[in-house]
Amino acid sequence: MPDKKFLIISLSIFILALISWKALDAYNNQSTYRQINESEETFAAEKLEVIDFHTTARCVSCLILEDLTKKTLETNFASEIANGVISFSSINVDLPENRALAQEYQATGSSLFIKAILADGSTRHKQYLQVWQYLNNEEAFIGYLSQEINQLLGKN
Repeated sequence: MPDKKFLIISLSIFILALISWKALDAYNNQSTYRQINESEETFAAEKLEVIDFHTTARCVSCLILEDLTKKTLETNFASEIANGVISFSSINVDLPENRALAQEYQATGSSLFIKAILADGSTRHKQYLQVWQYLNNEEAFIGYLSQEINQLLGKN
């Protein structure tokens, strides 16, 4: 028969792990932003905020990501930028004034997000991981990101 002390310690560790897991799950679900899911019904956003999160120390790939994102927006969405439908921000997650925003998006380093603002005022956001595979192909990057933006604006 196992030692009572061992059983009590094991049970205590299990209970603490379960409580921690539930607390973390509740914390992650309290975000005011709702992620865009691939299976979600389509919608047309009123506005889009394109956000390039980065750290203070930036690698070549991180700089290319920002440059190609800006080029995509300037080339294919100049009128949407001019009339305020699309905005672009480059946010350094290392700066104290940006920590709250980085936490909301769970951005810890270089990442590209788009926040869609709907007519009813609700928001959705999505991280675009696929952009990293197109950094060496400007045309493919611009095509991919443009398609994603057009879809969010209801143009597809």
